[in-house]
Amino acid sequence: EIPNQAVRAKAKMDARPPQQKGTTLSKTVSELISCPNNAWRLFQRDGVYYADGRRNRLGKHSLNTRNRSDAIRLVIELDGRAGRDEVRPSVDTGSASASVPVAIQAGWDRYIECRKIPIHLGGLKNSSIRKYRTHQKRFAAYCQNKRIECWSNVTRGVLEAYATSLDGKLAPVTVHDDLTMEISVSNWLIKEGWIPPTCCIDWKLQKPPGAEQYCYDRVEVKRMLQVARALKFNRWLFSTILLLGHTGMRVGEAQNLKWTDIDFTNEVLHVRDESFSKKMAA
Repeated sequence: EIPNQAVRAKAKMDARPPQQKGTTLSKTVSELISCPNNAWRLFQRDGVYYADGRRNRLGKHSLNTRNRSDAIRLVIELDGRAGRDEVRPSVDTGSASASVPVAIQAGWDRYIECRKIPIHLGGLKNSSIRKYRTHQKRFAAYCQNKRIECWSNVTRGVLEAYATSLDGKLAPVTVHDDLTMEISVSNWLIKEGWIPPTCCIDWKLQKPPGAEQYCYDRVEVKRMLQVARALKFNRWLFSTILLLGHTGMRVGEAQNLKWTDIDFTNEVLHVRDESFSKKMAA
């Protein structure tokens, strides 16, 4: 039950005109929230709400939400924890605070957002981001069904139960990728200070059967070339198989080849790796 003083504080905040509820505040606007134990200054930075308790030597804390109603609720919870001496004084340097629970969806959003940088700087392609979103939706739906609300509650046992729920529904390789992603997100949240180090998941996953890529042998490649040569109207297929078979290139790499990548003098093909801005000679 929320103390009466906190109820009055929330009622005062909700007394605004309907069109202002749930909207984001200007970067320069802040609100004073009077709670039972302390007064907190509520403001936004880059759309994310923060609770400033530095006047009470309680530091500045990210609330990990862009929704005003959720922010008020989290401030009240934070004040309750401060009253029980569970919130340590801190100096905010613009980084995250592990004192506030990070919701499953919010943690995933932050993980993906930090990777929306140019590819040559280590960012992800749009196709990779879409793949990450698929993992996110699947895990978030499971957590919602099991009422697992924040990342600090995600343990190895939770991931094992999650993998079990996917058994028979998805390929083992897909399940392995899902678990790898959840562990990566959890480790990143720890590294960035969003959740405490005690949430570390110590689990080295083994590759599932069939995860190794199949490599065609010379006999198989020769047979494919014979079939392709017999197709009179598909000469491009013969050339493509010949190129892939002799260089080990991927289909996408062959598709992106340019005339400038071919060194006719030294008989060398340069395969571009856009992710790291390097070239590989073939």
